[in-house]
Amino acid sequence: MKIQDLIVETKKVKWQDLKDLQPENLKIPYHAEKTKKSIMELGFAQAIYVWQEPETQNIWICDGHTRKEILIELVNDGFDVPEQLNCTFLDNTKIKTKEEAIKYLLRVFNIKRNPMDSETLENWLEEIDLSVDDVCFDDLDIKIETQDFESEPSDLSDKNKEVDIDNIDTSECKIVFKFDAIMYESITQRIRNIQQEESLSTNEAVLLKLLECYGA
Repeated sequence: MKIQDLIVETKKVKWQDLKDLQPENLKIPYHAEKTKKSIMELGFAQAIYVWQEPETQNIWICDGHTRKEILIELVNDGFDVPEQLNCTFLDNTKIKTKEEAIKYLLRVFNIKRNPMDSETLENWLEEIDLSVDDVCFDDLDIKIETQDFESEPSDLSDKNKEVDIDNIDTSECKIVFKFDAIMYESITQRIRNIQQEESLSTNEAVLLKLLECYGA
């Protein structure tokens, strides 16, 4: 079976003329502020994916609704945004109707992105002499990691042994959360909300509040 190439070209268009293919409130804007900050600091570096309706020649956004909204905000805030920006066009000889374009919007451009493994990220940044702060990967210092456990510890003889909590060495301790990509989005957004709403100043306080919220 042959894989279709549905990308026709990338060219500059008047981005304010782009039409929204999806309803205004369909997406929860988890990363809107982070995306806005990225555009302000680094510029517009990712083309908007669009589909041009054959009958009307209207250009509809398949991926980039949030970025268009952010660009409008930046214009209103006094930023000098180019009148034309790059858009990548999908083949409207193969995607012929708006209904088909919506199918691609939902099944291609709304696939959950894989979360990054924090240890691999840190090692990679160290190799190329960058820090997390340099790339603004996240505003949070808390590391939430995923881990799959293939088997239980073999030696469970001390399972019920009393532990002197006051003398535990916590320097190498860490809490590992196991969750899927959707839960990852939910938890990271909840952490941001906790930091803003509760005005908590330490990672430990945020973590305790998070565990309280999830009934741990």
